[in-house]
Amino acid sequence: MFVTDGLIIEICDAGDLDHARTLRPVGPLSVAASRPTRLSSMSPILTVRDIDAALRHYKTLGFDVHAYEGDAAYGFVERDDLSLHLAEHPALDPAENECAVYLYVDDADALYARWRAARPAGRLVAPVDTDYGLREGAHIDPDGNLLRFGSSTRGTDPRPG
Repeated sequence: MFVTDGLIIEICDAGDLDHARTLRPVGPLSVAASRPTRLSSMSPILTVRDIDAALRHYKTLGFDVHAYEGDAAYGFVERDDLSLHLAEHPALDPAENECAVYLYVDDADALYARWRAARPAGRLVAPVDTDYGLREGAHIDPDGNLLRFGSSTRGTDPRPG
């Protein structure tokens, strides 16, 4: 907690006393809020029942995988410029899992063919053309995480914006 003139100006979360000693206030929030910042990447966090099984699954899909080296049951899967995080939650019910990620790809049919050849566990749905200019398919992993993927049918970048 940071206090100025007897008023709490900011609350920070620290895992231990040594970490707390390294924290410093952002500064007056009005000043900090006025500084421009750029969001540079994103890593969705998918929940899985067993981190080791999930890492093996994503390796089958062609991702580079590695487990977190600390005590947490956590992992990382990466391919090209994409990064997904996996967090173990043993009580997860795949039928209740609502996690979903959309993957924009160069060629949805090629990705589907590669994944189909790998014979991953879970469910794989072949790409179809949509009325909004994308060719889309999907994969639902054994933990119920939905990976939808799509490429443009118009030869343009399929991402919005």
